[in-house]
Amino acid sequence: MSVSVCAETHKAKIMGQSFAASEELRQMVQEREPLWVFDVDRSFEVLNFLEYNRRFSSLDPTLEEMIRVITMGGGPAELPNFNESGCRHVQPCESEASREIGIVSSNPISLVNMLMDVVSFYDP
Repeated sequence: MSVSVCAETHKAKIMGQSFAASEELRQMVQEREPLWVFDVDRSFEVLNFLEYNRRFSSLDPTLEEMIRVITMGGGPAELPNFNESGCRHVQPCESEASREIGIVSSNPISLVNMLMDVVSFYDP
């Protein structure tokens, strides 16, 4: 078994990230609108990504300014020209989040393993 020289440093970072992630999950579970909105077409709640990013993501100032202009009713003419500042075009990734409320009969470790098992999740 090998031991990293910086094991304690890594352990502290991992513990910090784990705590932050569990706190974010706790807040998301307890929140309702505007974080979660009911999708009438699909009959369940979906995540409002704009609200999620506002609460949980540390956005760069450029994106925050764009969101501010859009939410204040500004049009495309009011948006700054980002091409002049050398910003790269980043292809957005596709993501989806929804939730359903119910009781799960499982221990916490099995539940986490089930949620992290991507292979079983996508197999028909």
